[in-house]
Amino acid sequence: MTKGVLVATDQKEEWLLPWWWEAYSRFNAFPVTFVDWGMSEKAKEWCRARGTLISARVDSTFFSEASPSPRIQNAIEVFRAFFLSDVRPYWFSKPVVMKDSTYETTLWLDLDCEVLAPLDALFEYASSPAGVGIARDTEVSEARNIEIGILNEGETLYNSGVVVFRKDSPLIAEWAEVCLRDHHDFFGDQSVLSYLIRDRKYEIVELPDVYNWHMSRGFHFSAQIVHWVGTWGKTFIKQHGGLRPFLNQAFGEK
Repeated sequence: MTKGVLVATDQKEEWLLPWWWEAYSRFNAFPVTFVDWGMSEKAKEWCRARGTLISARVDSTFFSEASPSPRIQNAIEVFRAFFLSDVRPYWFSKPVVMKDSTYETTLWLDLDCEVLAPLDALFEYASSPAGVGIARDTEVSEARNIEIGILNEGETLYNSGVVVFRKDSPLIAEWAEVCLRDHHDFFGDQSVLSYLIRDRKYEIVELPDVYNWHMSRGFHFSAQIVHWVGTWGKTFIKQHGGLRPFLNQAFGEK
């Protein structure tokens, strides 16, 4: 069975590539497919030297046919101070890229995920009937999403920064379809996924949170993947190099 890793970026965040690769390749040798969402030529050359590069440019007219519903537009306004609404095309394109993965079992990692351990065992979590393993988002994020109306009462918010899945997963296929067709009715790819899991009763495996640990929750000694979510996380990576330098100093590693 072929196993591989999928990551994607554009020119704005391609600076994360060497940082991500250094952490990932320290413990892992699974093949990596890099998805070009609009990288510079230099970054594309860098990716080709380390794995497979595929092009999946995000169309700037992605939302031209349908404006967000009033409920979603309101949520965009609420969050405007934290991000620009033009990142939504990338969110909704994520499951489309996943659906076309050539690996039999794929691990999707957001580029702000710092890998701190071998990931062999993580691939086993794709054994659910839906063929997907994914971790819950934080309780704070879930409550906030319900409060604003992004998430319905009774739905669980899942975080799509770390997703392991089989090529034949019916959930990944439907997730991609709904993201492309009904994006105007959803805030992002995570709200689509949460809706589908509850509404269609997909049986997934919930990953232990050590595989998608948010540092906003504090330090976790056993974290396997640290997810530096949000602007402050990227700033911390730029200023301090993530968590690894601190672990190296604490344990005398190089």
